[in-house]
Amino acid sequence: MFTFRGVVHYFAPDGGSGIIAGLPLETYPKGAVQSIITGFGVYGKYHLIQAVLAWLIVFRWRTLIPIFLLVVGIDQLLGIILITVKPLPVIPPGQIGVYLLFPITLVAFLLSIRQAK
Repeated sequence: MFTFRGVVHYFAPDGGSGIIAGLPLETYPKGAVQSIITGFGVYGKYHLIQAVLAWLIVFRWRTLIPIFLLVVGIDQLLGIILITVKPLPVIPPGQIGVYLLFPITLVAFLLSIRQAK
């Protein structure tokens, strides 16, 4: 998940803001569009960092799985709060995905701490 989103947000010409999220970039001034694209690129940078950490944790540092799932769950919860308080003019795939993935992450976290005991 982090790898795909990171690559798209960081390397896609529009950062995925138009081609995936569906933001109407053509309706904004050129400077605003560049700011949106750069913001998506920064978001992608953090997804790539999360991807590297996730792969290292899965294959090398498995004892860190509970804390990583906790961090991911907090990130998802804050994302849900953000899109509720400050909704976008469109519904991007990530907005739908976070509602589906948060309960799964929560269950995975609870199972991981249960198994860790």
